[in-house]
Amino acid sequence: MTFFSRRAALAALALAGAASATASFAQDAWPSRPVRIIIPGAPGSGTEVATRVLAEQLSTRLGQNFIVESRPGADGRVGAQAAARSPKDGYTLFMGTIASLSLNEHLFSELGYDPDKDFEPVFFTGFIPMIVAVHPSAPYRTLTDLVEAAKAKPETVNVALPSTTSKLVFEVLQQEANVKLFAVPFNQTGSGINNVVAGQIPVLIDTVAGTRALIEGGRLRALAVTSPASTSLLPGVKSAAEQGLPGLQVTAWNVISVPSGVPPQVRQKLHATMQEILKDASYRTKLLAVGFEPALAAPAKPAQDEVRAERARWGKLIKDRGIKP
Repeated sequence: MTFFSRRAALAALALAGAASATASFAQDAWPSRPVRIIIPGAPGSGTEVATRVLAEQLSTRLGQNFIVESRPGADGRVGAQAAARSPKDGYTLFMGTIASLSLNEHLFSELGYDPDKDFEPVFFTGFIPMIVAVHPSAPYRTLTDLVEAAKAKPETVNVALPSTTSKLVFEVLQQEANVKLFAVPFNQTGSGINNVVAGQIPVLIDTVAGTRALIEGGRLRALAVTSPASTSLLPGVKSAAEQGLPGLQVTAWNVISVPSGVPPQVRQKLHATMQEILKDASYRTKLLAVGFEPALAAPAKPAQDEVRAERARWGKLIKDRGIKP
């Protein structure tokens, strides 16, 4: 190697070191500009409302605006695709849901993203029991009433299904109770709820977060929650298991995630900040107020491992029961 080539090589190494130091500095300084959080749901949905509560906390603690961006459509696939294709710089986060990161892979042949390879779940934010509710004029006072009506006249009880998770609950309910209901699917939560509130459809399956205010206001009547037992989110409402359907247990969840390839410093800072937030009593109170049970600040397993376990669990159930999209 000549003197000049050695000088050129040393100069290249110096530039590479400077670039690495600059990149490291930029990552340590994250966030230095606003961050968007894509949610795979509509404005006003339970996930959107809870994500706004979280965004306020992140903005306060990290000194930059965290902006919630709704990307509804195709059972959560539109939002997931947008997040998966975003730059891997830490300025686009994704609020993963049970549908987008766990169920869809087993229900649709074309996702447009890979739930396992395209995302790295960082921290669970909250858990949401599902609920079976009816219009106040409906004749059903309990889940047993609904089941008996469906057995007497199969496929005549219409049920609004505004999400992938509600469709899964619908299928499990039919199999557990050995009944045939009539599915009325919607692409957005608001449309399904509005049709039931208007009395056009008698029954709704949705999240507690999306329906609790309507139930408390007397515009919907709750028949059952799908948590293992009754929940403090809706006192006095029995679980499906407590009403004779122990197999009807479905709890939805949200997990703040980053697109795979985001710098590790960003993930680490987000993880540490989420731990602080979930220890905050005021945040936990706000989350409960919008119908979410806050996650633990010190979970037993990493979020990515839990999401993979959920994906395997629901994949087996969907396959074993022959559930179709």
